[in-house]
Amino acid sequence: MRKCPKCSGPISPFSIVFISEMYSAQCKACGARLNRKKNLQFWLVIIIPVIAISIILFSNINLSWKIILVLAVFLTLIIVDVFTMTLIEDEKRRKSKLPKPVVIGFTLFFTAKLYQIVSGLIDPEYSTMTRVNLFYFSELLENMGLALAFGSMIIYGIYTLRKAGITLKYVSVVVLGIMFCAGHAWYSYAINQNIFDMHQMYIKSSDDLKENLEAKLAKDSLILEKRAKLSQQYAKMQYEDEGILIEHVTPEGATTIYKPSPEAETNRIKYLRLKTQSRLHKKSSVIYAWIWVVTGVIALLIGTFNPIQKEGNIS
Repeated sequence: MRKCPKCSGPISPFSIVFISEMYSAQCKACGARLNRKKNLQFWLVIIIPVIAISIILFSNINLSWKIILVLAVFLTLIIVDVFTMTLIEDEKRRKSKLPKPVVIGFTLFFTAKLYQIVSGLIDPEYSTMTRVNLFYFSELLENMGLALAFGSMIIYGIYTLRKAGITLKYVSVVVLGIMFCAGHAWYSYAINQNIFDMHQMYIKSSDDLKENLEAKLAKDSLILEKRAKLSQQYAKMQYEDEGILIEHVTPEGATTIYKPSPEAETNRIKYLRLKTQSRLHKKSSVIYAWIWVVTGVIALLIGTFNPIQKEGNIS
């Protein structure tokens, strides 16, 4: 049991699970309205899930384990937070036009966008795999920030409609949030799947070209000059695609290990980046779509079933 900071009366942990910008718990002993203190723990509760879920979603474990781990992160965080958050009296809280989660969500979105813009300006054309992965992490942060913002708008709108009655303003807020979640779910899946398909076409064309070269090199009737040219081209492609150094025929008829040129080194980095991007876009098409679908559903449920605060104002 938790204790009321005003009268030290017992407070059920279940009564503070829904504490938010819109809902304050109430002490049954003294009637004081209680909310949480905006300290370091408050920000960690927002940041830790974003980092943990990002790592889980982009890991190579199967989908069922991803779902279990994501749920475990949420449940563990909620239980620890409920029993350790600092409770304060809610009477002196300042009113705000927007719920804090909306502000935090848009802050995450603009932070991710700023990173993408800056990294695009300072990174070389073919950046390292680490920077590629960081770029996709920023995309995930961007989507999760928007999901937090628009999900909170749905919750805030439905909660206000239930408490204060139907108004065009808050109906518009709910409809906008739902439309954005549904639209972004479709857009995220479609755009990432389209980019993945384009990358796969390029990879397949490269594989087809290597098979064509192998077929030509297998012919005994191939003249030496042509064989040397095709053999070097095949060795170059093997290095660029697989990072393997193989022998090729020289114009004099000898064999030697292929020595990568600066162009081949650049193409090797480019191809690695393409394969990494292709893999991440494949995962992103499903991950982002589910983020938006789950966001919309959870927001509707919380907005509908969140207990109505009988006293005080909605912040």
